[in-house]
Amino acid sequence: MGLHENGRFKGVFLAWLGVVKPLWQLVLESEAEQALPDGGHRGVFRGRASQRHPFGALIHGAVCFERSTDYAHGMGPAPLKRMLPIALCIAILAYLGLCLLLYLFQNRAVFFPGRPPQATPATAGLEYEDVRLKTRDGVSIHGWWIPRSEATGVILVAHGNAGNIADRLGLARAFHELDFSVLLFDYRGYGNSEGTPTEEGVYLDGEAAYEYLTDERGIPPSRIVLFGESLGGGVAVQLASRHACRALITESAFTSVPDVAAEIYPWFPTRLLVRNRFANADKLGSIQVPYLTIHSPEDELIPFSHGERLHAVANEPKRLLRTSGGHNDGGFQSSEGYRHEVGVFLRGVFAGDE
Repeated sequence: MGLHENGRFKGVFLAWLGVVKPLWQLVLESEAEQALPDGGHRGVFRGRASQRHPFGALIHGAVCFERSTDYAHGMGPAPLKRMLPIALCIAILAYLGLCLLLYLFQNRAVFFPGRPPQATPATAGLEYEDVRLKTRDGVSIHGWWIPRSEATGVILVAHGNAGNIADRLGLARAFHELDFSVLLFDYRGYGNSEGTPTEEGVYLDGEAAYEYLTDERGIPPSRIVLFGESLGGGVAVQLASRHACRALITESAFTSVPDVAAEIYPWFPTRLLVRNRFANADKLGSIQVPYLTIHSPEDELIPFSHGERLHAVANEPKRLLRTSGGHNDGGFQSSEGYRHEVGVFLRGVFAGDE
């Protein structure tokens, strides 16, 4: 579906531990040396600190030592008491450092741009046009217009936080088989699109895709259905809160990024640190179009409770479709039964149209 566990932040976490661990080791060595009867040291010289750790020269001048098993025998209660304040300081510094890293690198934990697509809609047996869209801030983004003759309407697809539009060909085909034309587009920094992704940036990308349909294709808003998966749900909700459309569909979407971050990192003040908001639950109250929420109780990344809350705060008419499988297990298009249910919703939305 698009949302990946933020392994990048875990990597940063391990890098930070790489600094904290040598600091703690030096504290142990210093205290052990003071505890030896002859005031000397029994550590084994291991060369320059910079050769053992990239920050070694900054930590302890030019040299550092490896602990010897003899150190522990020379330490008594007094050295241990002296170590406690130092250990506390190191723990506080480590915590604050991780908070800083979370704040600075959060975009890299939210957005996982995919490389240029290797497949095209032709791979899935679909005719298409390659399109370039210009955003209001001058960024050129890439998309595919997949028309269908005598289409019921148009589905504007905002994909998840990973991969690119080539990974959504199954989704495009599912909507195409339901008699809809489809517009797929890549956010800035994804696929063949220029730029670097940010929350405001992907909102502008969604605006460019919407304006392409209304201005260049001449498609009335009453024929446009906005669809967003995972993080793309935030883009679709943002568009629906600012522009007219026929209906809104989100799949595996979250209530907000701070809500997700608080569940993943409960020991951090994430609501203060997270800049990316994607406050979907707060925006749904202003949207007055039919809304379909698709979510699986088995979703291991975005809990089903997020889908339930989005459904609860939305205006009528609305529907909650429970699917099965994990977050990245293919979505509604992977099951004929779920595709049928989405088709029922869409036919109901367009009922009465000639």
